[in-house]
Parts: sequence; C-alpha cells; structure tokens
Amino acid sequence: MVHFLLSQRAEVMLSAKPDAWKPPGLTEVSIALQQIECPPVDSFIVFLTTYGGLQYNPYIQHGKRFYQVQFSPLPGRFPLDLREVVSKVNNDWVLDLGVHHRLGQFGFCLDTSGRVLWEYEIPIFSSIEHLIESDALENMLGQVEGRWIWVSGITHSDPSTILDTLIDLQKVTEASGQWNTWWIGDGLFVRYFLSWEWGDRPRVLWIYAQSSSNLNRLLMQLRPIFKKPPVLRSWPFVASETDQSAW
Repeated sequence: MVHFLLSQRAEVMLSAKPDAWKPPGLTEVSIALQQIECPPVDSFIVFLTTYGGLQYNPYIQHGKRFYQVQFSPLPGRFPLDLREVVSKVNNDWVLDLGVHHRLGQFGFCLDTSGRVLWEYEIPIFSSIEHLIESDALENMLGQVEGRWIWVSGITHSDPSTILDTLIDLQKVTEASGQWNTWWIGDGLFVRYFLSWEWGDRPRVLWIYAQSSSNLNRLLMQLRPIFKKPPVLRSWPFVASETDQSAW
C-alpha cells in the first residue's frame, strides 16, 4: 500500500479540524483488531492511526459549511471498538470510512490493499490520500470569491490523452489515480472520474472555469470526446437555475 505525505493544500483544509482530535495509537488499534479476529491489515492500521476519528469540512464558502467528513471510528469511544467499523464482505476484510459529504452515512470503505471502495466492491480512489486531496481541491474552489462556470458531461474515452498535453493545465498527481484525476490551470479546475453511482460506470468530466473565454478554448479541444453536449451551470448551484447546453 502506498502512503504519502499530504500536500500543503490538504494540510490547510485539515488545519480547521477540532483541536482535541487525536487518532488512536498503534497498540490500541492492534488490540481492537485482535478482539474482532481481524488480521493486522496494514491499510487499516495506517488509516486508523493516521486519520481515525478525523473530522473536516471540505467546502466552506463565505463562512457557510456545505458538508462535512467524519472518518471512523467516531470519537469518544474508549476502549476502541471496531465491531461496527471493520467487517468481512465477499471473503475480504473492509473498513467503513464513516460519514462523508453529500452522501450521509455513505458506502465508502477501505479494502485490504488501501483502495477506497463504493458499496464494498466498486473502486473509486486509489488511496485514502487521493480522497482527501480530491476534497482539498474542492475546498480550494470554495475559497474563491464569486461563482464558477461548471460544465458536466459524459465522454467516449479517457480525456487524459488530450488534457495531459495542454500547456495551460497541470495534472494534480497527489489527487489523481486510476479512477479519479484532476488538472488545474489559470482559472480552471478539471476533474475526470469513473462514476460509481451508475452501473455501467460512465466516464464523467467536470470543468470549473472562472471565465467563459477560458472555458470555450478548452471545450473546443475536448468537444470530439463528449457523447452529447455537456451541461452548463453556475457553481455553487442556485435552485432556480436550469441546465443549459455548453454549446
């Protein structure tokens, strides 16, 4: 399992965590795993001793909290009890990650190889750090004054072959893996991922732009890969707005 230091961007987001937060120690985690007859899975031990019980807000704009992350186990439980957190699914051990933005008690979990799964079987992030770094990029979006132009569409193929060659975009390697990739540029954030909410896992491309000129230049280069005209809205969303075609 790959475990790496978080970026300064992610550390800034996490700096707002409660002062009293402290993850459980190695001995405490090892005993708790033994009590439920779970082997000492490296990805579980690293997650629990590094991020266990961590709470943070990935997106706050103008002082308003839009959603929150609360990693397992919930704080205040001593001794550490993992019976509601760690279980065996499809003959493999998994660790439920807790409560996440927009999804409530979500179906995200960690498998023994350190991947983040949706509903115990669909891989969506290559590591817990990729999930945190992806949240940190959304947090950056929320810190910018004003609103973004947001485009969402389904693509025929992986757009990385185009996006990686554009000199005005840079891949965010610490937030990018097999199922989720980010690029940033001057007034541009681009995210490509395989959807976990639809059975056929369509290829989804999100573009956030501060100006229509930047957006239009990018869309001209990406237009051939979209299955149909992508949807255009402003972001953060306003309930009264309706979706528009990006072209």
